[in-house]
Amino acid sequence: MEIVTLAFAIFLSVAALWAEHYSPWAKWSGRELSRTQAYILGVLAIILPLTGLWIIWAFEPPGGNPFAWVLGSLWGDVIASGLTVLWLYSLDDKHAAQERAEVAEAGEKVWRRDDAHE
Repeated sequence: MEIVTLAFAIFLSVAALWAEHYSPWAKWSGRELSRTQAYILGVLAIILPLTGLWIIWAFEPPGGNPFAWVLGSLWGDVIASGLTVLWLYSLDDKHAAQERAEVAEAGEKVWRRDDAHE
């Protein structure tokens, strides 16, 4: 049961980070989040599910060494969350590169068309 609650807490962190990353903050608040606000939300996305998990484990301690479970859950969540953020930013970079390539190609077509008319 411990591994299921641990996996669920990590899933909640990853899902919250994904939702925070792609939420239309500018549309909702009229401006983008500052870096500080984004970092605060990111840390909360990691810490709140872990806090809930640890509260559950306070009432129903995991089998074996509880200290090992707490350390494992902390590092598991931090690693999964870090990889999620890296993946989301790499997706953003990939999409931005595709958009730049499309704009460059469209501009090149305009130049080729203008050269053909001369």
